[in-house]
Amino acid sequence: MTARSASPPPRPAPGQGRRERNKADKRQRIFAAADRLFAELGYTAVTTAQIADEADVGTGTVFRYFASKADLLVEVMSDKLRVGREHALELADAGADPVEAILALVEPLVLAGATHPENTAVYHREALFAPAPEVRRRTREVAELEDAIDAILSRGTAAPEAARRMTAHAVYATLFVDVVRVTVDATAPDAAALTDTLRRHVTFLLSRLLPASADDAVAGRK
Repeated sequence: MTARSASPPPRPAPGQGRRERNKADKRQRIFAAADRLFAELGYTAVTTAQIADEADVGTGTVFRYFASKADLLVEVMSDKLRVGREHALELADAGADPVEAILALVEPLVLAGATHPENTAVYHREALFAPAPEVRRRTREVAELEDAIDAILSRGTAAPEAARRMTAHAVYATLFVDVVRVTVDATAPDAAALTDTLRRHVTFLLSRLLPASADDAVAGRK
C-alpha cells in the first residue's frame, strides 16, 4: 500500500491579480509544508513555527490561512481522503473488485494510522467535536465517503438502492471503528495487517448484505 500525497490547494487563474496569486502561493506552501511534516514527524511533534519555516512565511501568516494547527491537519487529511475517493471510484469504473475499491477509499487513514496514529486521532476528534459550522462541513465529508461506497456498490450490483445505502452505511461504520481503533490500541497492526482485517470485514458484510453482488469476491477469498 503506497501513500498518495495530498494535493495542495489550486493556484488562482493566470488572469487574477498579483495579490491573489501571492495569497494562493503562500497557502499552497503552508499546506505542502504541513503535509510533509505531519507525515514525517506526527501531529504532536510538529509546531506551527516549523510549518512556517518550511513554508518560508511568518508564524502569524499560517494563522491567516488556517485557524489552528488542528485545522491545518484536518485540511491535509481531508484532501488525502478526497484523493482516495477519486482513486477508488476510478478503480470501480475500471471494473475492480468492489472490496478493493472500498479499501482504496480509506487507504489514507490506514496509512496515517499505522505511521502516526495521533494524526488519525486528531482528525477524528476535530471531526466529532468541531464548532457547529465546521462540524457540518466535516459531516458532509462522512456522507461523501458513504456516497462513494454506495457508488462503488452500484457498479457491481443490481440490488435496490435502499439495500445498497444500508450496506454502504454498515460498511462505513465498520471501517470507521477498525481505523479509529489503531489510534488507541498500543498493539495496533501495521498498515498491511489492518488492510487485511478491513478486507475480511468488508467481504463478510457484502456477502451477507448483498450476496448477489459479492459472490465472486467471497469465492475468490475462500
